Amino acid sequence: MTNNKISSRVVLLISLYFLPEPGGGATAALNRAKLLKGIGYNVFVVCGFPTYPKGKLIDQKYKGKFFYVEKIGDFTIIRLKLIALSHEGYLKRLIIFLNFFFVCILTLPRIVRITEKLI
Repeated sequence: MTNNKISSRVVLLISLYFLPEPGGGATAALNRAKLLKGIGYNVFVVCGFPTYPKGKLIDQKYKGKFFYVEKIGDFTIIRLKLIALSHEGYLKRLIIFLNFFFVCILTLPRIVRITEKLI
């Protein structure tokens, strides 16, 4: 049985981009996570592997993995492997976004299990 007091102070932030990627999307997600942490939430972030803007992995520790959990500061980051495309043009961005959406939906049960273990 889940303790309602604990579970009500947990938030899952879903963002296509997060640290260490450059740009506004990653910065906005980081700022939201900091704000939520500052008001007392335990923040878990679901995002893609860092490939922005060229579509190539920024860090090779993600190579060959489909799912990766790491801790950055106060946040637990759950990274998902996405299609490796450069982020140029509307069609490629749409494909990346839809890929992120469907991978999130398919891995949601695993994400919930991970967050429950780490609370």
